[in-house]
Amino acid sequence: MAKRTKKPKSKQPTARVGRPRTRAVKDKAREVGATTSTSSTSTTKPSQKRRLAMKKAETAEKKLQRKDEESEEITAKRRRLDAIRKRKARVEETEEEHKKRTSSNKERTSRARSEETEDQYRRRKSSNRVSTSRARSEETEGERIRRMLANAERTFKARSEGTETDTLKRRAQNKEHMTVTRSTESPKASESRKEADRKRHNSHVTEDCGIARKDVKVEENYLGKIFVDDFSEDFLYKHLPKEKAEALAYNDLIDRMNAMGEKLDKWMSLGYERIIPDDVIDFDYCSKEGDRMRSTLVAEQEEVVKAVLDAVKSGGGLIYVDGPGGSGKTYVYLTLINILQVSFLGLAMV
Repeated sequence: MAKRTKKPKSKQPTARVGRPRTRAVKDKAREVGATTSTSSTSTTKPSQKRRLAMKKAETAEKKLQRKDEESEEITAKRRRLDAIRKRKARVEETEEEHKKRTSSNKERTSRARSEETEDQYRRRKSSNRVSTSRARSEETEGERIRRMLANAERTFKARSEGTETDTLKRRAQNKEHMTVTRSTESPKASESRKEADRKRHNSHVTEDCGIARKDVKVEENYLGKIFVDDFSEDFLYKHLPKEKAEALAYNDLIDRMNAMGEKLDKWMSLGYERIIPDDVIDFDYCSKEGDRMRSTLVAEQEEVVKAVLDAVKSGGGLIYVDGPGGSGKTYVYLTLINILQVSFLGLAMV
């Protein structure tokens, strides 16, 4: 029988003797691990950023392509919806949100303007002109008035909140911009601009101010056309037709000018025929107006009116009405005139 021999045990390493690892050593090990992990994953981040940028650019390109391919009807509908959505958001935003949005927009616009090239600047200006022209041609009269009022309000607010330095800076920028624009425009564009300025000024002075400037061609008889309603106001109150009231007013002006030794034709000639004024009394109107005025009298005034009407019915008489200024005597007289003109030929008032 073979004798079994014992396999000698392998020699175990001696246990480490010394101080255990401190917190600093552990933190340093963690830092090393974190650095290793970061260095191993940092190579994937740029590619991920590139993928996101490419995806964003691709989405923007598809969106732009869809806009180019859509019909004019769909474009107009989309713009209307965008405008409604934007207007609703503007109405619902608070004052703080408004200030934050405008401040962010100004900062982003300023940064974009400072970074754009000359070619990008020209393309942006051209695109703005096209979009503005299209929007102006599509807007209604009500939208145009609202836009002008909003622009005026926004400009006034900016002017009122700006300092003297802001005003001087704005004027200097406007002057510089005008100088650059004038120097680059063609002779044809310059003449078109001057003609537009003349038309705009002519429309303003003739429709709003009623004055003329020596370099503006004035519309013939523009003063008479502007103030014809004011001239004929007294005759319109007599319930005359508008054309007859205007003719009477014009002839009244002629008579007044002749009395002063002048001719109205020197300033205007509206071409109305000569009309002799008639004493026209609208009895139906007087009756209704007399009843209306009588219904508004106070007790003392009603007492006077009743006494006068009773006296007239019984054969006449003399009634003396006295009272302090502002007590309504004239109103009583007008009420009686309107009532008595209906049934009687005349009224003598002393």
